[in-house]
Amino acid sequence: MAYFGLCRDLKWYRKKKIREMLSKFPNEMKWKERENEDGKCVFYINDLRLCGLLKRNFGTNCYTKRIPKKFKNLSSNLLDEIIYWFNLGDGRFGTSTQMGKDGIVRTFNLRNVFTTSEQLILDLNEILLKSG
Repeated sequence: MAYFGLCRDLKWYRKKKIREMLSKFPNEMKWKERENEDGKCVFYINDLRLCGLLKRNFGTNCYTKRIPKKFKNLSSNLLDEIIYWFNLGDGRFGTSTQMGKDGIVRTFNLRNVFTTSEQLILDLNEILLKSG
């Protein structure tokens, strides 16, 4: 059986967003959600077609993940969507407040991402630059 799985220690709002996205999948692509023994949320989709598509285009494991060229050439709005959804799974949103030399306090939005794939880091850097 081929399946696609996402296993993360997800906050409630991230789980909600992922559930909303999965609910838009076709009815024949049934998905399940459960907690594993570590208390992490696991989403499963048992679909051979989706599994094959993801393996061919996005890599077969955490070390070979990548973003295909056709996705890296999308509009900046769609690139922002890719970054947003990647952050939901493997990233962190936050803010940082710093005081400048001029004494003015500024707040910055932060997006940190994590991956073990060197190619994926290069691809994410490329789409971050392209998205503005």
